[in-house]
Amino acid sequence: MATNAQTSGIRDEYTTYPPSGSRCSNCNQGFVPLVPARRAVQERSSGPPLVLYRHFSCPEVKAR
Repeated sequence: MATNAQTSGIRDEYTTYPPSGSRCSNCNQGFVPLVPARRAVQERSSGPPLVLYRHFSCPEVKAR
């Protein structure tokens, strides 16, 4: 059986510090400076792979 990473074309590469202004691909929230995140790439049929950053554990979204 194929895993989600195999079917979505997204694979985690390594832990790093995301660039300023980056947003988590899972929760769409920004990152706190100097807090590591997971770097992932998503393969695309046209063009270079898309680089994504993800929290290790996404913070809860605060209700408005």
